[in-house]
Amino acid sequence: MNMIRRLSVTTAAGVLLLSGLFTGGAAASVSPQAGPPDSVGTLAERSFECGGGSTDRLNFSWNNGNTSTRIYYNNHCNGVRYVTVVIDGPAGTRNECWRVPQGKGSKLFSKALLESVRTITRYC
Repeated sequence: MNMIRRLSVTTAAGVLLLSGLFTGGAAASVSPQAGPPDSVGTLAERSFECGGGSTDRLNFSWNNGNTSTRIYYNNHCNGVRYVTVVIDGPAGTRNECWRVPQGKGSKLFSKALLESVRTITRYC
């Protein structure tokens, strides 16, 4: 039985590249087609206007992990805003309401192995 001795993961032009060296000495390389924007390792961003005639914005960015996703925010609005985090998985879609405070920060969302944060929508 061959085992991977060394594994490296890189991305290039939206394609996840896995390469490693088997203990048998043969090199292994896997390069699947580019996945959807919500796949592991792909940076996603979302932005909303604060509303009320203001030019300020509420900005988000995230990178789906295997069992969790940290979403970074920068809330330029005058106060708290509520958004819905849409998470897709084999069991269907679930929505989590999130109270986003003013300023910069992040929040960690736990999820199952095959789930991914698809998008963030305004309001709950």
